[in-house]
Amino acid sequence: MVIDDEDSSLMGYTVFSFYIKDDVMQRIIGTIYIICSLTFANILTASPRIINGSSATVTQYPWIAEIGGCGGSLIHSEWVLTAAHCFLNEAGNQVDTTQGAAKTVTLNSNALSPTDAGALSIPSSQVIVHPDYDPAGLNGNDNDIALLKLSKPVTSITPVHLIEGSTNDLPAGTVTTIMGWGATIIDSSGASAAPSNTLLKVEQKVVSHSDCENVYGSGITDNMLCAGGFDSNDTRDSCQGDSGGPLVLNNNGSYVQVGITSFGGVNANCGEVDVPGVYAKVARYKSFIQSHVSGATFVDPVIASSVSQKPTNTSEVITAPMEGDVNHTNYYLLQISSALSANASVFYETESGTATADVDFISTSGTATILAGQTFTTIPVVIIGDTVDEANETFKLRLTNPQGARFPSGVTSLTVSRVIIDDDGNGSSNTGSSATSDAAYHNTIRDALSNGSTITLQHPSTFADINYDFSLQQQPSTALTPLSDDADLVASSRKHAEKCVWQHSDNADRIVNGIQAGENLYAGVGTSSDVGDAVKSWAGEVVDYSYNTIGNGCAAGKVCGHYTQVIWADTSHVGCTIQSCSTLTDPDTGQDIFGSFSGDRTFIVCQYSPAGNFTGQHPYQ
Repeated sequence: MVIDDEDSSLMGYTVFSFYIKDDVMQRIIGTIYIICSLTFANILTASPRIINGSSATVTQYPWIAEIGGCGGSLIHSEWVLTAAHCFLNEAGNQVDTTQGAAKTVTLNSNALSPTDAGALSIPSSQVIVHPDYDPAGLNGNDNDIALLKLSKPVTSITPVHLIEGSTNDLPAGTVTTIMGWGATIIDSSGASAAPSNTLLKVEQKVVSHSDCENVYGSGITDNMLCAGGFDSNDTRDSCQGDSGGPLVLNNNGSYVQVGITSFGGVNANCGEVDVPGVYAKVARYKSFIQSHVSGATFVDPVIASSVSQKPTNTSEVITAPMEGDVNHTNYYLLQISSALSANASVFYETESGTATADVDFISTSGTATILAGQTFTTIPVVIIGDTVDEANETFKLRLTNPQGARFPSGVTSLTVSRVIIDDDGNGSSNTGSSATSDAAYHNTIRDALSNGSTITLQHPSTFADINYDFSLQQQPSTALTPLSDDADLVASSRKHAEKCVWQHSDNADRIVNGIQAGENLYAGVGTSSDVGDAVKSWAGEVVDYSYNTIGNGCAAGKVCGHYTQVIWADTSHVGCTIQSCSTLTDPDTGQDIFGSFSGDRTFIVCQYSPAGNFTGQHPYQ
């Protein structure tokens, strides 16, 4: 965040023990610090997920099927695709098609017991296993594919598309998604346990054939596809109970099945670092599928021509990624100021903002861990590329469940926004636009103080959303008078904002209707910020403010002048301008305050009458 105090000096930055580097529009070159604590302990406890995955729904993946302890996918109104090993006899040495044909397929339900209202439970009538599948052979995992025919057709669900045979080799690093109801933890003996009652998912990256062979040896055939975690600390994986489920590729907003969950694990059943899961490669079995299923849809998906590599140092992190024309992974920096003697972690998950999950980015979640002796790790998010000219868009990253650490007092989660820069348009020029409810944004803060209520602000040091309880502050003896919108203040603020210079206007230029006005400034990258974002940021300074503190009420080394102007009792009117600038110049250096960042800058100027923040005065009585 970039904000300016009343003496026009840039606010100082403090490096905390645990912070995350953000790329959202209102930060200087995207720097954000999310404080956790100064105390860390060993972590990496088991997470109740697919193996460190996140919740999913049949709305997202309507074709996902459960088949009595295995997964599957609806590929035709009458056919489900799954793994052959789901139909093995008790000895595990041959397929029992008679028993397999007696299974029940569950569709359209997130939960298994009890199933959701509207769930479909359909008995199967036939199992067809690939003729070359031989569980007792030299390679009992090869050709692990089967077709399950339903006893009646399903007309209410659109089947998943299957990958075309011409693209059977996905580039290493291609991001895919798996889902299912399988085991969620690995117990102390290395065995999988605790199957999920609700649908879960996790993202995986395709691993090259040679790298997979290095793990499993010659047992990896051309009929297999390997996919695993995003880095050497990532234990996300499919597991027992997910067998037969689909591995899918997001193909510009729709899904294409590229694999069938088959096997995995070296020392444990699943969830091992640097040990990918192995999937039957759907593209290799087009002829087998079409010989039994007339009408399954095969497509040739758009696959990223290049795959982003995980940064090896902090300077390689892209703070504000371009959208691009194809899907790609961007890595967001999670960093500590100095190496620790023990691990620290936090659970993360993405949420839609102006950018929509699984349309503009692929929703994801997981545990981000900074290992002992290291100073950073990264959080991977897949950006969905397109060629549509649109505004820059933002999504949110929510952090919860810190292990061996804690968030600020009273805070249970931290949320930050992230910007995706559209690169399909021609850019924008300096055009001013005034907010229509400047006073309303400010009055939300004034009311919260008067009533001692809790509202969402932005922490001045962490730049994360926090729920702040204003009862912690001394309330005014009488409720603060609501501010009113003022067109003359809007005109005055626009006159200054249009200069696109990062400094306060001269006092002489800020006399409106014969009264000296005060001024708050806010700047950021992108064009999505509004006056509400600015006010939430300014008001966040309350965490460093105490009414009874001698002096200006602000903690040493902190800035509180923006907050006190917002709630200054004698101020009665406000007017703001949101200005889009191609550059935002620091008059002292002549340089853009955002450096070489490519994209528009947002400059927000709010002016207040009468001005507040007089030396030696409290903002209210």
